[in-house]
Amino acid sequence: MSTFTATALALVVAASAGADTVTIELSALKDATLIQDSQELANGSGDGIYSGRVGPTGGGTRRRGLLAFDVAGAIPSGSTILSATLVLQLVATNSNTHVVSLHRVTAAWSEGPTAPPGGEGFPAAPGDVTWTKRQFPDLAWSTAGGSFVSTASAVTPVGQTESYAWTSMAMANDVQAWLDAPESNHGWLLRGNESLTKTAKKFASREAISTDYRPRLVLTYEPPQDPCAAADLDCDGIVGSADLGILLGAWGTAGPGDLDDDGVVGADDLSVLLGAWSA
Repeated sequence: MSTFTATALALVVAASAGADTVTIELSALKDATLIQDSQELANGSGDGIYSGRVGPTGGGTRRRGLLAFDVAGAIPSGSTILSATLVLQLVATNSNTHVVSLHRVTAAWSEGPTAPPGGEGFPAAPGDVTWTKRQFPDLAWSTAGGSFVSTASAVTPVGQTESYAWTSMAMANDVQAWLDAPESNHGWLLRGNESLTKTAKKFASREAISTDYRPRLVLTYEPPQDPCAAADLDCDGIVGSADLGILLGAWGTAGPGDLDDDGVVGADDLSVLLGAWSA
């Protein structure tokens, strides 16, 4: 794993169903909060990610969180994602338990430099993400409030301050798609209860002082299997007598051992195997 990026925080390898699986923990590459407002307000580099609606004194406006992780930079291409779990630390709330949903984002966005002390936001600076702009001031969301898949990838009830997790096969499928096509990785949007006011919740962002509170994505995957050399018929890393036995046992048939792909195992295939002999 030393060839992959430093977003990998922990690595554990375990045997499963005859193949190695790997569990890896990633830190967020970027995160931010979308703030509904008549002005362009931003909170890209603050210590919190907000979701839900604020109270009447704040106009009852909505907050939506954004998170993205560098999947392709941490996992070998060709791997199979088996599970995905997002872990967030709730650090502030003035509301009861509400469901918070996770949605796959469908357009690129930039985190931005603005770092207000709370969830109200500051006027956007160039590069910030806002309610209407995925990159202020020039690039707009196709829909105000973020471009995302309406069907949630996962949902979790969130109550008082503690750690919460979102996990599902839909999330694993999202991560698989991002691994297979890194340019499609725009992360997830965190959406709270927007049908009521005073449902806003603050989760620790990647800028939180406590590293233990920062967002993390825990993935389990099966690495791609190394292909065997053409003449290594038993795939043990050596072309030798065992491979010769396999080839001779298939003599005159379509294989295994048809090394020249002519449809039948014969003298030409034997010549190829002997030429690759390494035992």
